[in-house]
Amino acid sequence: MIEYRIKTNKDFTEKIGELVCMLEHSREVTLSEISNLNQNDLDYLPNNRSNSIGSLLSHIASIEFVHQCISFENRDFTNEEYFEWGAALELGDKGREVIRSHSIDYLNYHKLETIH
Repeated sequence: MIEYRIKTNKDFTEKIGELVCMLEHSREVTLSEISNLNQNDLDYLPNNRSNSIGSLLSHIASIEFVHQCISFENRDFTNEEYFEWGAALELGDKGREVIRSHSIDYLNYHKLETIH
């Protein structure tokens, strides 16, 4: 069972600590909810304009990564980073083409754990 209480992380100011707590909770709930999905679940598209669960997970990670680059390193993606994250960042046709057939372990590790 996931417990939800907004706490202040003592490594941050009060409000930033509360925001960090809420973001960590959102991540924990998301990972818990997707933990039993299979490949068909991750790649399922209800129509040709939708995004799969797998692509949305990659999108969440790409948004977090680009915001960290901008906020903490005062820069945008490098060409190499854009090559890796661009389809997840933009989604659409390219996302539907590129982001599929990745296991939940790949998405959990490669996309959600490689963020610095």
